[in-house]
Amino acid sequence: MALVRRNYGRAADPIEIIDDTDDDHAIETIDITDDDDVDKEAMSDMDSLPSDIEDDMHNENQGTDGLFYAYDVEKELDQFVVTPDIGSVIESIGTCRDIAKKLSSVAEEIEIDHAGQKELLLQAQQYISPRMFIAFLGEIGVGKSKTVDSLLNCPDAAPTGDSGEAETTKPTEYNQKENRHRAAVTGEIILYSVQETLQILKELLHVFRLSLYLEDEAEEYDIKEAAQAALNELTTFFGSWTSLTEQFLGDLSEGAEERILGQLHSWFNQVSWPENDCLGVETADTPSPVHASIRTYENNRFWPFVKVIRFYLDSPLLALGVVLVDLPGVQDANRARSKMADAYLHHCQMVFVVAEIKRVIASEQVKKKMDKIVSGNVSLDVEHPGKYIRTAIVCTKSDEIDLKSGRRKMEQHGEPRAFAQLVELEKRIAKQETLKTAASNEVTNALAKIKKIRQNRKAAWMINFKSQFASAKAAQVKAAAGLRRCKKQLERMKAEKKAQLIQFRTGWVPKRLCQMYPASNSNQRLEVFCIDNDTYAKAAEKDNHIGVQSSGIKNLRRYCYQAAAESKLRAANNFITKRIPNLLNSMKLQIEKNRPKTSSKSHATIKFRKTVDAIRSKIHQYEAKSKLERTDSLQGKIVNVAISAVPKWTRKGKREARGWSGWHWSTYKSACLHDGCHYTRRQGNFDWNSDLGSEMQKVLETPWTEVTGTAVNSHDTCLLADELRRAHSQIQEYLGEIVRATEVRLPADFQQNVSRCTESMEAKLESLKENVFKQVWDVRRQASGTSKSSYLLENMIPVYRPGMAARQRGIIEGRIETGAIYKDTTEQIKNGLNTAIDVCFLQLFAGAHEELTRILDHLDVLETTINKPDPRRVAVLTKAWNDLIDLEEMHNSAVRFAGFAK
Repeated sequence: MALVRRNYGRAADPIEIIDDTDDDHAIETIDITDDDDVDKEAMSDMDSLPSDIEDDMHNENQGTDGLFYAYDVEKELDQFVVTPDIGSVIESIGTCRDIAKKLSSVAEEIEIDHAGQKELLLQAQQYISPRMFIAFLGEIGVGKSKTVDSLLNCPDAAPTGDSGEAETTKPTEYNQKENRHRAAVTGEIILYSVQETLQILKELLHVFRLSLYLEDEAEEYDIKEAAQAALNELTTFFGSWTSLTEQFLGDLSEGAEERILGQLHSWFNQVSWPENDCLGVETADTPSPVHASIRTYENNRFWPFVKVIRFYLDSPLLALGVVLVDLPGVQDANRARSKMADAYLHHCQMVFVVAEIKRVIASEQVKKKMDKIVSGNVSLDVEHPGKYIRTAIVCTKSDEIDLKSGRRKMEQHGEPRAFAQLVELEKRIAKQETLKTAASNEVTNALAKIKKIRQNRKAAWMINFKSQFASAKAAQVKAAAGLRRCKKQLERMKAEKKAQLIQFRTGWVPKRLCQMYPASNSNQRLEVFCIDNDTYAKAAEKDNHIGVQSSGIKNLRRYCYQAAAESKLRAANNFITKRIPNLLNSMKLQIEKNRPKTSSKSHATIKFRKTVDAIRSKIHQYEAKSKLERTDSLQGKIVNVAISAVPKWTRKGKREARGWSGWHWSTYKSACLHDGCHYTRRQGNFDWNSDLGSEMQKVLETPWTEVTGTAVNSHDTCLLADELRRAHSQIQEYLGEIVRATEVRLPADFQQNVSRCTESMEAKLESLKENVFKQVWDVRRQASGTSKSSYLLENMIPVYRPGMAARQRGIIEGRIETGAIYKDTTEQIKNGLNTAIDVCFLQLFAGAHEELTRILDHLDVLETTINKPDPRRVAVLTKAWNDLIDLEEMHNSAVRFAGFAK
């Protein structure tokens, strides 16, 4: 029973009693005025509700107030402990910016006209902590956009829907609002650059012309669909030129494609491109109107060339330096755009692969889809996420569970003790079901008795009707209260059973995924998060902290906090303890160079200069020698293996190509139309590029690992790290000779300035290591994969396209049988490695020469002789020197306050 309407304090009103048990009962309206006892009993029954239900009832009318949910995300930051304290570090960064500003004033006072110095000071004044880009990747409808909403604690921050169509059609960034933004939410539509757009136009023309090779009306529906989309984009953009027609674009005469492309370029040059590549800016107080305004641009001629949409709003997570990137859930048919999207993705520091928890490991077909998401879009080694880019998996809709399936999984894979507890709970549920049935029968009997008393109200034998009726009604109300308690208890038990099954699944699924995708980096494990965005939205709207915790979003947000904080602290440490001291020392050097001196050259300084010159010569010689050695040990380790394996790869490629030549002509053409990777009913799923590159990847895996380690952000010992450390150690040894040479008859402050060169080189090495590993791993990614940006596919594209004609089938076989694709790919690996490695080592040795130049500058100051100093100039320099001493103390305080070791 449930009391649908209670009018407390109005005894004359009737009470409607509705039986909401499993049996159907009619509504009984009982006109009895003396109901105080009934109401008291009902109220006492309500008092027995658990506190969490009371909280929900208390907050049921609370909703979204303004831009964000009622839940206060900033309280999470209060509980988030980072060492050193992030607040202290941010304050110290501000202090260091002030120091840089005051150094600029000092530079103006002493009239330093050094463009490089001014630029460094300006950069320090404008220092901004690096941002961490976190991308969300997955298929349509898995909850990527809802996850962004939850992390931002903002309903509708990202467009969501259940229509089955993609709500996010362009990469969308969510950034912290800047000072230039006045509105609560700002959206900017950013286009590709002119050069990127020309590449896209070329690919649009190619995609359209693919359909010209189709002979069967029914074949290759996806090609026709992509061709129609390409035609629409071209006609929308070049709509003002009436000569752009299907006939014009479909010209099949000799050299037609080049002529058409030339004409498109000519027309393009007449188009007025938006300033700063920005198509439009929209603002509002909430995200929804901004999304609606942006959708109006979809008919704009520039819409196909939108690269990214940037949203700016205020959020504790974004304020920490996180940029959330919501990626479209569909693969673009335009190869140029896909390649640019792939490059954009690899600028992100982290990728969350998003999938529904019930599908993430449910079947082999789903696994293939996951593999496609991981390998096709992120260009990862499918077996080892995180190898090329830091990766985690987000399992959504964790509170949706099929109880029968969940029980079966728990019985198969769960702990015996936990399953025994579940079985015991099920027994209690069955017992409670019996009690509920009995209570329901009791209510039914009580209702029947009341009805009988009312029907016989005027019967002669009915005496004391009112007391009998009141007694029967009291029994009915008591039975109804008992039924309510019974049903609530049953609901709690069923909820507990569901919670146990969900808890088991959220523990078992991550373990299973870690087994399926073992992390490449031995220092890290694959992170898996199980979340439920709907649970979070309901809980956050009511400020229900227990619900927020159970949704899993808090843990995911904490992970983002941690990653961003680590990145921010690394950069801040370098800025506070390395860059600012270098600026201070450089300014002191400038003052010393300009200060009048009475000392003159001595035998000690002459000898020291010879030592520095000798060391500079040694470093030059070592630089040339080490280039030859590292070319052999690093590039040669991979390239020599590749060159020797080309014949083997070619033989394997020949076998593959001959096998394809036996395919039906229509299937062969389909493969060419789709750049070697497609699905047909005749052949199923196939990927020629993977077949051609499988042996190559297998052979090169070992030398690549020896050179670069197991993952891009690992700290494993590898040849590249060893070579960097060896070169750095040799440079430090040479610099150490210079430091030791200052110990004889040279001033203490000069010795101190010289000794800082070794510390500076240590900082340079750390900043270079991350950069060189990233660049070399980009080469490895392009050498190993078959993604849109791989070398092998790049070398096959020119032959796939003429290979669409049956008479030109031999072009593909010829390209493979001569080994040309493997030779060209090897050459690209060689050039890519040379560029990536040489740039890094050039910077390392340039840093060494920079330190030598700085030492000689200090020596020049020491040897300077001025016989007639200008008193006013001396006063200016003295004041500047004293200001620097104060700034040094100010900097020391900032370092201590930030918690960094100097």
